[in-house]
Amino acid sequence: NKIGRFGVGFNSVYHITDCPSVVSASTILIFDPTLANIDIATTSQPGLAIDHVSCPSIGSQFPNQVKPYEASGVTIGATYNGTLFRLPLRSDESSLSQSVGRSKVLEWMNGFV
Repeated sequence: NKIGRFGVGFNSVYHITDCPSVVSASTILIFDPTLANIDIATTSQPGLAIDHVSCPSIGSQFPNQVKPYEASGVTIGATYNGTLFRLPLRSDESSLSQSVGRSKVLEWMNGFV
């Protein structure tokens, strides 16, 4: 019931990724506003919200989005006790944030080391 300080919140992830996703409890959310990563995404519905417990076949339908979660300990088909965000770093500039390409992301990451 409160918007972040500047009102950008989650949308700020689009500076580093084109396809963020979230697993929480029995739900996996995959956002694809560029329509480049999920073949069923459309301009009117640029993402998915799927109950992976009742639809465990999501792993075979969207392996590129699901396998990283499985590698992190999420069992597709079973409720996950927590929330994981996945922000795959883009390698090239994108229409979502043309000012942030691979070199800028690497520069930021090196600043954490």
